[in-house]
Amino acid sequence: MGRRLVIVTWVVVLLAAGCGQAGQQRAIETAVAGTLTARPAVTLTAIAVAQPTLAPRPTLPAATPAPTAPARRLTVPATVPPATPAPTAPSIGTQADCLRWDEARAYEGQTRCVCGLVVQATYAAQSNGTPTFLNLGGRVTDNARFTVVIWGEHRPNFDPPPEQAYRGKTVCVIGRIRLYRGVAEIHIQSPAEISVE
Repeated sequence: MGRRLVIVTWVVVLLAAGCGQAGQQRAIETAVAGTLTARPAVTLTAIAVAQPTLAPRPTLPAATPAPTAPARRLTVPATVPPATPAPTAPSIGTQADCLRWDEARAYEGQTRCVCGLVVQATYAAQSNGTPTFLNLGGRVTDNARFTVVIWGEHRPNFDPPPEQAYRGKTVCVIGRIRLYRGVAEIHIQSPAEISVE
């Protein structure tokens, strides 16, 4: 009940602040009516608040319009310098621009383009994450190989399936080079990150 009285008191204060004398009295009586039935000891004088008086606003002299300057013509140079191109993400280059698959291990942690022949392509449907592995330069038993990994969640982005589309072809991929159990690899998510040479 104590909270209700405090809330009602603030409602009365807020309602009464913007009303005239008669309006204040009606707002107080309306708001307190519910609390008087539960707590008859509450009186109107306990929560009535005096209305603040505001000083009259000073009147400002009429503003004089500011002088206007004559209109100017803007001249644009005949040749506009070319805009600086926005930086772009690294793109897949040609074999001449990219690392060979056997050089990738030395660039661990860097985003690079790597090219090579897909010697083995496997969809591991029973493995955790259902990855597709594209092994460049060597088979899965060769730790000197380079592997392109496409996780199952990204597999629908490739049509036809990547193990069919890239097997036996020379490809270039772009991404961050990682080492997994001594084998360099790049994880890709879409065909935009791999090209057939």
